[in-house]
Amino acid sequence: MVSVGFLFLIDPVIEIWRRHIASCLPSHKQPGWVRKVAIILKIGLLAAIGTGVAGAAQTSSAFDSQSGVDTVKSLKKVSYILSLGTSPLLP
Repeated sequence: MVSVGFLFLIDPVIEIWRRHIASCLPSHKQPGWVRKVAIILKIGLLAAIGTGVAGAAQTSSAFDSQSGVDTVKSLKKVSYILSLGTSPLLP
């Protein structure tokens, strides 16, 4: 299972990255894409946390049927892919 704990550490890194760029450049020279990328990263992070929690919540009922096991596996894979897609974009 993808640990949800480290996902909460990615949000401060996103915010530090955004603030670093904001503090290095004057306000009229700050690129507009930085804010958009930060928002996209945070949405991806929330989606990763949501799918991780949903997969964990369905684990106990997954033992009843094979389709439940497949659903949990799929949710865990999606959470893993989203978390990997969010973290490497950071410098």
